Amino acid sequence: MLRKSVIAALLALAGCTTRPVVPAAPAPPVEVQILAFNDFHGNLEQPSPVDVTEADGGKRRFQTGGVANLAGALTQLRAGHENTVTVSAGDTIGASPLISANYLDEPTIAAMNLLGLEFNSVGNHEFDRGSDELKRMQSGGCVKFTRRTPARSSSSEEPAFATSPPMSFRQMGRPSFPLPASRGSGRSRSASSE
Repeated sequence: MLRKSVIAALLALAGCTTRPVVPAAPAPPVEVQILAFNDFHGNLEQPSPVDVTEADGGKRRFQTGGVANLAGALTQLRAGHENTVTVSAGDTIGASPLISANYLDEPTIAAMNLLGLEFNSVGNHEFDRGSDELKRMQSGGCVKFTRRTPARSSSSEEPAFATSPPMSFRQMGRPSFPLPASRGSGRSRSASSE
């Protein structure tokens, strides 16, 4: 009788056991492409072509620089790479040519949004106008004294130059930098003359 009780108990315990769980295979690694550039310095326009002498003595002409060439290069490099991150290692703005500097480098920030720049570290030239100006740029840029609300050349109500309406490229993609039309606060430099 004891033997039947032990067998019944063992059978009851056997019904409570579960199969060992086989761990799932680990997920395959994710390949990430990081595209990085630095020292753009607001160079939106394309410079003159560069003539290069090859090792064999032959000459080639290269068209480089400017935001259009950077956009083309980034587009080519991103093709076929789903997980691409685009970063700038600093000096994206500051020490800029007139086309960007005249508008407090906001055209460069708008261009970087269109390029899909996701992360930007600061270099020494981001501090050219001081830390308050850098904070203003990080908070969305100017509200006054740019093409949104231009400086007055006199006491008249007419702007000193033609304006265009504020624009936002958010519908074209996810910008990393705030655009002037989407957010804007902070201090701006007075450029009006009395």
